[in-house]
Formats: sequence, structure tokens, C-alpha cells
Amino acid sequence: MYTVSVIKLSLGTDIRMFSRRGYQSDMMNTDDLVWNAELARSFFKEKLTVKLTAFDLLHQLSAKQYSINAQGRTETWYNCIPRYVMLSASYKFSKSPKKN
Repeated sequence: MYTVSVIKLSLGTDIRMFSRRGYQSDMMNTDDLVWNAELARSFFKEKLTVKLTAFDLLHQLSAKQYSINAQGRTETWYNCIPRYVMLSASYKFSKSPKKN
């Protein structure tokens, strides 16, 4: 995470390679380079944090998967969203212990 101190905005990113190897068919051997990014900003003395997260910016993931079993090759389609943006907010509650 890198924080731009002037505007107090944090930027984080990660890149991962998901590789599948060992199959005779090129369709089954895949390389998926997945790049995620996140912007975050805190408010109210860092009690409220708002984040904007983007998953799979390069649009490499697919909603279908190929697999091989004893009967042969099968193609499976998933009802999912491989690339998306999510806005989230979190609030930190804290309570100090009572002093006697």
C-alpha cells in the first residue's frame, strides 16, 4: 500500500499468474495474469474507511473451465462475474476500558 500524503489516499495493487500445465491440449494449458487494484481513504480520525477495489483489470479470467475425467474432456460454464469493481465501507468501533 502506498499513501499519497497530500490527499490521504492509499493505493494498493497486486499481480498474480495462475498457470495450469500438463495437458496435451493447448486449450487446457492456460496462463491467467490477474491484476487487482485498490483505492482507500479514511475519514473521522481513521474510524471510517472507504475502499474501491477492482478485480481482474486485464480481464484474463473466464467463466468457463475445462476438465478431463475418465469419460473425456468436459467444458463447464459458471454463472459468475470474473471482472468487477466493488465499493465498500467499514467503521471501526472502539471502547476504552473503565478506569477505577
